[in-house]
Amino acid sequence: MIPAPYNPRVLDNPAKVKLRRGLAKFGLVETLVWNERTGHVVGGHQRLALLDEGHPGEDYELTVSVVNLDEVQERELNLLLNNLNAQGMFDEQLLADLLQTEGIDPEVAGFDQVDLQLILGDAGQGIFGGAAEDPEVKADAETIARMKQTKAAGKAQGKKADDPSFLLHLVFGSGEEAKRFLRALELPESDVYIDGRRLASAAPAAAVAGTGVASSIPPPLGEAQSAMPSDLPG
Repeated sequence: MIPAPYNPRVLDNPAKVKLRRGLAKFGLVETLVWNERTGHVVGGHQRLALLDEGHPGEDYELTVSVVNLDEVQERELNLLLNNLNAQGMFDEQLLADLLQTEGIDPEVAGFDQVDLQLILGDAGQGIFGGAAEDPEVKADAETIARMKQTKAAGKAQGKKADDPSFLLHLVFGSGEEAKRFLRALELPESDVYIDGRRLASAAPAAAVAGTGVASSIPPPLGEAQSAMPSDLPG
């Protein structure tokens, strides 16, 4: 079985831990999809990678769903299987009720506290336990509230301007690079939604203050030198 070289889905370490935990408890309950015409895995790359880890250097058998598709159809199916927009969304109240059913472990279901509070807001508090006055719980709640506020404000601004390009994604080579970037700009490392105006004002201010923002930002792939302060957006 050959992993599709174009597969766009990647798994960071926290997500890998969640998937590994689920596989350990339930096994491979959903079959992988394999295209007999090309030999490519079409769906299930991350599960296959984790299964391979459990059988280092060994052959093993799997039940798979077999399709016979040309290369274009194969890519279309791969995208469909990976497309979260084609998988609906949670009914927040039903999700909260289900997760609070006696005996259900949210972690086995693939959630952590940050996930639940981003999805459920106040209804997600306490599902993982922890006193509200606990400093760590309080810090998490404040971080989540700030991210939700920034995300909501950004969406509102984008709708008001009737401009879908208001959202910009920054991609780093690793989580540590992203944290280094935020530290250099004196922005919270835990935030995944940041007001662009705040970022734009922080970059030149940090450069003027001599915090070495430019040298802290990794160069683009394939480039040997870092951006100079004058290259930062103002």
